[in-house]
Amino acid sequence: MKDVADRAGVSQMTVSSILNGQGSYRDATKRAVMAAIEELGYTPNLAAKRLASAADNRIGVLLLTPATPYMLAVVTAAVEASGNLAAQLQIERWTSLTDAFLAVRKLLAAGTRGVIVPPPLSASTQLLDMIAASGAIPVSIAPGGAPPAAHSCVWIDDEAATAEMTSWLVGMGHRRIAFITGDPEHASTGFRLEGYRRAMEAAGIDPSDQLVVQGDYKWKSGLEAAEMLLGQADRPTAIFAGNDDMAAAVLSFAHGKGISVPDELSVVGFDDTVLATAVWPKITTVKQPVEQMVQLGAEILLKELQSGRKSPKIVHRQLDFTIMARESAAPPR
Repeated sequence: MKDVADRAGVSQMTVSSILNGQGSYRDATKRAVMAAIEELGYTPNLAAKRLASAADNRIGVLLLTPATPYMLAVVTAAVEASGNLAAQLQIERWTSLTDAFLAVRKLLAAGTRGVIVPPPLSASTQLLDMIAASGAIPVSIAPGGAPPAAHSCVWIDDEAATAEMTSWLVGMGHRRIAFITGDPEHASTGFRLEGYRRAMEAAGIDPSDQLVVQGDYKWKSGLEAAEMLLGQADRPTAIFAGNDDMAAAVLSFAHGKGISVPDELSVVGFDDTVLATAVWPKITTVKQPVEQMVQLGAEILLKELQSGRKSPKIVHRQLDFTIMARESAAPPR
């Protein structure tokens, strides 16, 4: 730690505080400490900090803050899974990529032996490799497409799910279908957009650039996208939002403009979070089995921790998605 402090030009107390998530430091200071840690290959000694028995089944999960309904579903499932499996669960929060690496180091320093890595971090090979290099085991959840070859993973096929939902709308008679993309940093964003385009082209419909609007999986971006799309002279008859948060925002904007859903506009989403059934009309969406995915991820971790193997067995499990048809979608008038 002294070497890290010297390299970063800070005190050992600053290094310790940043690693433990204590105090308030500028991003530049955090980056300097993280750079020194990476350059020197510093990793806290897990064995020295591990309680002899209680930490044997200790697993961690990373929580993006402020938490979205999807992220809350992940953490809730992790809490339930750890209870069912008699495992200790440690939750660490992060807000930026730098914070995510610090959060992982806090988990490792606390003796966490396995980490459930949700999106968007599940697509970071660098983060997964860092966890594995420490001696802990990472399991990524829902990376959006092909799983990482070197690590265990539980996922759904986002591209196929989006294509199926788009085809479902086409089957209803919709032709002018808009799509709101998610955060570019999420692997799922690209796969979901590709699924939409593939289904539109398969139906002989040109996926016009005017019908694809950039979002970021947050409510506000859904409102802004709805304003752009519904302000067009030839507005869409259906809007497919990349997640339920943005779909709910589209509903809100449509209500404010007196546009009837689903009579004048169909709205669909993705994930099937609690928000999908907390609004009116309830949102038609792609159900991602988050609880089952996290439960399976925790089971994979516990089996590995109890196996005693020096090299973890890589497990890849693709689960099924479901189209949840509700009141927000109907054939166009």
